[in-house]
Amino acid sequence: MRYIFKIASALILLGTLCCASELRLFVMVPPQLESVRKIAKDSASIELLLPPGANPENFSPTAKQIAALSGADAIFLIGLGFETMLRPRLENRLQPGTLRDCRIGMKLRQMENHEHEDKTHADPHVWLSPDNMMIHAKHVAEMLSALRPENAALYQERYQAYCLELQNLKEMIDLLLKDKFQGKTILTQHPAFGYFLDPYGISQIAIESGGKEPGARHLSRLLTQAKEENIAVIFVQPQFSDKPARALKQRMQAEIISLDPLPEVYCQDLYEMAQNLLRGLTLNDAANQPQR
Repeated sequence: MRYIFKIASALILLGTLCCASELRLFVMVPPQLESVRKIAKDSASIELLLPPGANPENFSPTAKQIAALSGADAIFLIGLGFETMLRPRLENRLQPGTLRDCRIGMKLRQMENHEHEDKTHADPHVWLSPDNMMIHAKHVAEMLSALRPENAALYQERYQAYCLELQNLKEMIDLLLKDKFQGKTILTQHPAFGYFLDPYGISQIAIESGGKEPGARHLSRLLTQAKEENIAVIFVQPQFSDKPARALKQRMQAEIISLDPLPEVYCQDLYEMAQNLLRGLTLNDAANQPQR
């Protein structure tokens, strides 16, 4: 009986040590979750800062969230505006190297719709490029390997497996969009899709103006441009008000299609987004056909 008790005690202690050694990781937005989950697996708990359905453009972390971040082993940054406020509040509370800017190594593009401002703005929606997410995954694998060097080979293996998934995703999306819509334009509520559209020669125009709901003059310009280009579809995003889009829909006789720029099940959701884009672009092309 005493022997069994010792074994049970040892197992309980081992379990406690395993739980204590679990890494605590934070990501900023849902698209980061899949790569971190697939590389870390059960060696970490993974927490998302942006609440479900929230708009990252106007999100501000709460004091409770900042306190939680102070206990992180790693925080994977992605270049959003609210991170600028987070950095100085966290750097004195965290071990050096805890904050990881996952944009390092990515080729950034400039954001549309800032033509009336003096500054240029890097487009923050880097996650909508599978190539960028391969770089993101590399940052994750390197960070985890530094924290748990004994598992480095395993993290590297998982990283390579996930990159293969992303490469397969790229090839599947290419089959839908490559060389089919070059020079075409989509009309979207929020200009989030540049990283996704650029490889296919597709441009975007946004209903919002400078991050705000459009005024009458901007709406008038949009109507003129949409008519000139025979745009028949308006893409809306669930994190933003679709009221301006619905007002335009009535005047354009357009169809509304939802595109979520924050895919959580990344590979599955991004492919679904490509299918919805294909549908919208095909409808736009149909609107360009002469009436018989």
